[in-house]
Amino acid sequence: MLDVELLYRAVNEWRNKELEYIEMHRWGSDKKAAFAQVAQMELDLLLDLEKAKTKIKSGLKDKLISKAFRKMGDPTRALNRSGNFMSWDTPSKFTARQYAKLHRLLTEPVTNLDERYELLELIYEHIKWHESTMTKYLIDLIRRELALLKMKDQPKLLESARKRLANAFYHICRDPSFNPEARKLQKIPFDSMKLRKNMFQCKSCRKLLSRDQFTIINGVSVSNRCITCTGLYRTSILRSDLNLYRYMLKELRYDEREAKVENSVTYLIDVHDLQFLIEQLWHGQSALSGMDNRYLLRLCRWDRNLPWTPWNCVLLTEEEAVAHVKLENMNTAYQPSFVDKVNVKHQAARIYFARLTALSIPLDPKLIAFCAAAAASKKKKKLAQIQRGITNKKYSKFWVIKERFSFSSIYKTIFCIPFDKFMTTSDDRHYEGNTSLIFCPFICKLKKLFSYSSTLEFR
Repeated sequence: MLDVELLYRAVNEWRNKELEYIEMHRWGSDKKAAFAQVAQMELDLLLDLEKAKTKIKSGLKDKLISKAFRKMGDPTRALNRSGNFMSWDTPSKFTARQYAKLHRLLTEPVTNLDERYELLELIYEHIKWHESTMTKYLIDLIRRELALLKMKDQPKLLESARKRLANAFYHICRDPSFNPEARKLQKIPFDSMKLRKNMFQCKSCRKLLSRDQFTIINGVSVSNRCITCTGLYRTSILRSDLNLYRYMLKELRYDEREAKVENSVTYLIDVHDLQFLIEQLWHGQSALSGMDNRYLLRLCRWDRNLPWTPWNCVLLTEEEAVAHVKLENMNTAYQPSFVDKVNVKHQAARIYFARLTALSIPLDPKLIAFCAAAAASKKKKKLAQIQRGITNKKYSKFWVIKERFSFSSIYKTIFCIPFDKFMTTSDDRHYEGNTSLIFCPFICKLKKLFSYSSTLEFR
């Protein structure tokens, strides 16, 4: 579908050029006739693009159906205590694989009528016990195909009936009351409390949809338009090509992985956020030379010693970016006016990504010690509870981040304890996903068991 976006953009550029030419070289009735001709040609091109999109989606439909059946029929896998994967099968998964085989036989070309009769009879035996509107519709389609097979002179009607039969059987296999394994494919949760929290209304189509049907703005907040309405607005009105920004975001994430930055902010922003940074914040041109060729621009770090963030970046060309990353101090390398200009851009990015700024605080390794010290001052009353909890078997597994330490600093050792297995506190700061930063003076009781330079590691 990315190539279709390029075609939409090409149509838009062609239309703008034609309109500009007509404005300069045509007058009167010739001008109106030229505008009407351009509009008709644009309409024909858009219709051809829609036909191409429909053909692409129909080609992907078979892959999506096979993927859904494979997901319903795959055995359950889990890690055992020895660290190896084990898989087991259930009767419902075996039934789901049978349904997948029946659907595959329904979509295959018919070579033997006797086998087709047996297949339709087998499907009827599977669905006759299930009472629903789709079941009645599927039974009517089976009877219709049997009637068409007796007529033997309606090939088009027979082909259409077989497609409808296969589609109806797939939809009934997606019903959890008929196929329990179809719960994995349900986008709407069965819990009413989860349903209440994860449902949003689209401002364009006014539909009540789940959270995954909306795009994310600024990496944290949900947009007010669903994915379908956003794509329709982008292709019909904006007609913008996002392939360039997808490539730039992919390069940013690759550079941060090479720099060994864990939990980079580049994974919290999307293509639209990067487009805002380049087009609205940096105005689509290099901060140094003013070059506006997007294919030659790169968003590199402003301070190379800090991770990349929207408030620690600068838009430069490739040659300028290579020279910039070699600088030690930007305040002495650039003029004060240029540094102030970049600082203003960074402040604007902090305002726009305000919630993202709050999320990125624990990601900075220099602030981990500060967060731990602030947490220690707020949790003095709960250290006694933690001390009592360590003796319990439930809270006996933990590991130490700080390795080599002395007895003088043993009370300030930072421990990274599983968040779901240890007593948490009221502070919201987390580190590395499912963990919580706390202080644990109870470890001082283990002085006699370890040397001064030993590494404490409990599993």
